[in-house]
Amino acid sequence: MRIARLVITALLLAAPTGLGAEEFTLSAAHQAAVNRQRRIFFQYDPAADIQLKGGFGADMEPLMGYVFDFADMPGSQLDAICIDVSNEGVAHYRSRILRPIEHPGLVKWRAEGLDSFDALIRNGHARGKEIWWGLRMNEVERGDLAAYEPGRYADFKERNPTKKAHPDWLIRSWQSLDLLCGVFGNYLHQAADGVGIFNNPAGSAEHAARLGLSQQATYDPRILTTCGSLATIAGKPRYHALDRRGGYAHNEGHGSANSHAQLPVTLRYDGTPCMLTLPLWEPVEPGTAATLRLVLFNHVEGDDVAVRFNGSGLTRSLVDPQWKDARIFSPLPQPETVTPGNLVKNLATQQLTRVELAVPVESLKRGANELAISVQRTGPFPASKPVTIEKVELHLEGGATR
Repeated sequence: MRIARLVITALLLAAPTGLGAEEFTLSAAHQAAVNRQRRIFFQYDPAADIQLKGGFGADMEPLMGYVFDFADMPGSQLDAICIDVSNEGVAHYRSRILRPIEHPGLVKWRAEGLDSFDALIRNGHARGKEIWWGLRMNEVERGDLAAYEPGRYADFKERNPTKKAHPDWLIRSWQSLDLLCGVFGNYLHQAADGVGIFNNPAGSAEHAARLGLSQQATYDPRILTTCGSLATIAGKPRYHALDRRGGYAHNEGHGSANSHAQLPVTLRYDGTPCMLTLPLWEPVEPGTAATLRLVLFNHVEGDDVAVRFNGSGLTRSLVDPQWKDARIFSPLPQPETVTPGNLVKNLATQQLTRVELAVPVESLKRGANELAISVQRTGPFPASKPVTIEKVELHLEGGATR
């Protein structure tokens, strides 16, 4: 199955360029390499990290030390690294299809006979890492051209000409430690070979500062020493969340419409339950603290929210009517992408309530867990303001994972 997926990927990558994909057979050694276990597949943005102050055009070797900072970290579980290249339809590298970026630093490197991608691959192999790079072009205009080519693109919202000419080339594409422990744990408990992370800075903020680089993203490096193994996830705080439509409310980054997700969902006032399914593959052990968190929109005092988890009634432990979440836009539509700059600006106007309920460990099961959520409204009854379930999260802490 892995080999079949590899062929499909090759076909998809070849399609935008008009090149045909030829059938091929992998050697036994190549098949073994394709199927080797990789604890964490790490895709990151070194170009985004080093494109600004102190980056392109600087001394190449110190930059490589920064780019592989997390890979060199003691206890790092990074086995395979993909260098993520731009997303704006221009090339840092020698391309036969896309025009080169005319950044002054890259122009300087070219004149000196230097190629940053040759250096990235060479340094990765020297560290014993499986390494490659890939170009992607997102549907979202992030204004990278304005950063790559100062003065050429004054408006960050200007439509990239390559994207405009080739809309079929575009791709549509979450990050806290506790969320990744839950999500990745779910996959590892289903015997996944490894997990992958995406769109991260290449090295620490401290390392970037030493080189005079402008690092824009924040990142918890504990992800790279924790999330690739059930042994290191064991006992850590973790949670399992239901997906939401309209972008990824649990993350930052480029997100698609996610139109098949279960949330958000509107509740009736008469106690009729809404049925949701929460997948859980961790064999939760006795002694684990389990809490179900709901984030509700338009919940008012007097609303009696009831939850049954696999048929067992849950007891409320907290109702917080002052809850804020900068990534929930209700009553406005959820944007299709939730980037750091695309957040709710005036949190004071939000009408969100966080409800938490204790979950008996014995009611949890591996696989599909059924939730029945209902509300009885005995107080004010404005028919135009129904209660909406915005988020559902199962939080676990303690216990061991097997």
